[in-house]
Amino acid sequence: MATMTSTTDFDNAEITQQYSRINTRFELSDEELDNDNSSARLFERSRIKALAAVHIYTKHF
Repeated sequence: MATMTSTTDFDNAEITQQYSRINTRFELSDEELDNDNSSARLFERSRIKALAAVHIYTKHF
């Protein structure tokens, strides 16, 4: 008895393969997670400061 495959079977397999690479691509080492001066954290801090400054500025006017 032969097993029939459809195009959705191939699409599902391809999607599963693509998504399995997402998690491995962005894994961080313990050192990177513990680094308090990572570029992402510095960016987030500057963004929060900028938003706070805008909030304070608009509150006075």
